[in-house]
Amino acid sequence: MDIKIRFAKKDDAQGLAELDRIAHKELENWVPNNKADFMKIIRKFKDSLVVAKKDNNIIGYLSLRLDKDSGWIWIENIYIINSLRKKGIAKDMIKKATHYLRRKHSRRIVLLTPDRNLAIFSKLGFKKTMNFMEFIGERK
Repeated sequence: MDIKIRFAKKDDAQGLAELDRIAHKELENWVPNNKADFMKIIRKFKDSLVVAKKDNNIIGYLSLRLDKDSGWIWIENIYIINSLRKKGIAKDMIKKATHYLRRKHSRRIVLLTPDRNLAIFSKLGFKKTMNFMEFIGERK
């Protein structure tokens, strides 16, 4: 399987928007971006999207966000099309991003993930350092 992992370019915007629509259908909390949104992100923050391509089609992406106040870099979204999951593509995208960011920015790289994914991210050099709680409503 020949998968190319690289930072996004302007000509990836349409493919990213199409993939985001698929992600939104699958994941109810996924907020999709359109082509114009991706163009703006790529122009303004050229190192903020890592794409995985197979046969010239975008099959996955990872988005990054720099918090200027803390200097932390957040991995915000990781999405791979369902048929190509569990093949190491997300791992390769994370390695591409973290290697580059450590060299260029040397900032803290963080992500939020459910506990069920802790083992996966631990293998990639992440360590659980805090707990995250979501407000779901007051108990009666």
